[in-house]
Amino acid sequence: MGETQRLLFVDDDPRVRSSFARALRRTDYQLTLAAGGDEAMSLALSHEYPVVVTDLRMPGIDGLTLMVRLRSLHPDTVFVVITGAPDLDLKADERIDDAIASVIAKPWEERELFASLKLAFELHKKRLQDSSNALAKFDLLIIEDEDEKVEKLRSILSSVARITVCPRLEVALSTLHEQRFEVVLTKLSLPDARGLDAVTRSQRAQPQAAVIVTSEIEDEALAIHALRFGAQDYLQLSSLSDESLLRSIQFARERKQVECRLVELAHYDSLTGLANRTTLRDRLSVCLAKTRRNGEECALLYIDLDFFKPVNDKYGHEVGDQVLQQVSARMRAVVREYDTVSRLGGDEFAVLLEDLAKDNPEEIAQRILERIRLPISLGDVSVQIGASGGLAIFPGAADNIDSLVRCADRAMYKAKENGRNCLHVDSGDEG
Repeated sequence: MGETQRLLFVDDDPRVRSSFARALRRTDYQLTLAAGGDEAMSLALSHEYPVVVTDLRMPGIDGLTLMVRLRSLHPDTVFVVITGAPDLDLKADERIDDAIASVIAKPWEERELFASLKLAFELHKKRLQDSSNALAKFDLLIIEDEDEKVEKLRSILSSVARITVCPRLEVALSTLHEQRFEVVLTKLSLPDARGLDAVTRSQRAQPQAAVIVTSEIEDEALAIHALRFGAQDYLQLSSLSDESLLRSIQFARERKQVECRLVELAHYDSLTGLANRTTLRDRLSVCLAKTRRNGEECALLYIDLDFFKPVNDKYGHEVGDQVLQQVSARMRAVVREYDTVSRLGGDEFAVLLEDLAKDNPEEIAQRILERIRLPISLGDVSVQIGASGGLAIFPGAADNIDSLVRCADRAMYKAKENGRNCLHVDSGDEG
């Protein structure tokens, strides 16, 4: 095999970890074992593993989430997936699809395992070569009014970035609204800005961009303030080598990617990708304020799946999760682009229907329920579930968020009492 090759194996079952270690005991692989996603992330913060072999269904950080997070730390890492149900567990995700070398079913055959590991290390080597030969450029905005400093930054960064320069903050903000950037490099003292104005306004204009403050002086207090107000780093350019500047920008990009992912996890359901309860409430608040201002209507639809528990009991949670994902996709396909589909938990969902001047909310709700009721095919398994819906219309049924939620929830349970698999509309005077 040649040189020692570092390998991380992640599985929450100690018997599987022992079995994997036994399979590799006579090889030259340098093996590290992790009992789950949390331990794997901790190890990856201090070590880089060219190849990571992971199970998918684990408590805490599952395998898919782990691969996404590890790749944000180490973009060239290659993965081998070992799972008990590869046809059901592995979901498409463009962030990691090209980093998965192979998928192996449990229990594995050693010949297949070794062939997959060899392929993974070969793919990692190729990725490193591709990275060094043709590093993908990122979009960088430099907010700087001194030509000498601009030219210095261009000479260092032009090989890795597509650079746009703005000498003033107002020009930069207009540019940020028109073009997407991965990194914003700004100083604090500009002709039309002072203090942390450049940081806060750049962050608001493009929240997904990493904002890095550049300075010619060392000021620890100012650096801390900049970080607290949203900057990813504070760099004293005079003390940085070219290599250090490049590395600092790369680290800032990676930190911002992780930050955005954490925000996503806080606002969206990890299984279905739908908005969660917190995000739904935030959007309800904005929607109701707009609806009051414009004298319009909006509606809240609560949905509870019927006959879902028997599917879970008969086929297991893997199939149950697939059903929930299919239901989510169907709802998103039926609603309008500005409506919000949310998973409240378990098999309960909610849909916020906005701007109802030209659309009938009951017709939209019926379309959603009818789409859910169609048979769902998952490989050799075909299931059919129902859906009970409760609809409350604002401002007719309720005049605030809490009462609208209560009306929709009450209407959903009324649909259950009426025989399930139907829609009930709450008029607001039923309580």
